[in-house]
Amino acid sequence: MSINAAKTYIKRLQEKLEILREKNGGILALVRHDEIDEEIKQSDILHEEATRIIVHIEGVLEKLTLLYCSQPLISVKNYQTLIDLFEVFVGNSAAEAIAELKLTSLNYAEAIAILEKRFGDKQLIIKSHMDAMVMTRRQLDSSTTR
Repeated sequence: MSINAAKTYIKRLQEKLEILREKNGGILALVRHDEIDEEIKQSDILHEEATRIIVHIEGVLEKLTLLYCSQPLISVKNYQTLIDLFEVFVGNSAAEAIAELKLTSLNYAEAIAILEKRFGDKQLIIKSHMDAMVMTRRQLDSSTTR
């Protein structure tokens, strides 16, 4: 799934949620009195799940946007950008892994080596996030067919 496809997916989910909000009153008018509580409960579950998926995709998009930043990470002046990227993907553990190194051009290569050794390659991170987005789509598809 591309970044644009994910943004489109979020927009479509938001539009569908808005339509559901608008239709809720009409739906409740058609439901028998003894079924109203269950209908409200199911509607809330659907809204919560869609909102959770939107938040998840937005988080993944933020990470993908950082990952595909146009700034090359091969010079010492981009050292902080490299640290920021790793913090986004793996939390503060990346910063902690190289906290003992002073911010110098001599330590840049060593920092890269430490981070690569500890956190693996970029493709694995991308695959993990793409798998999460596919799983999110499956969950949404299964929740809308209930």
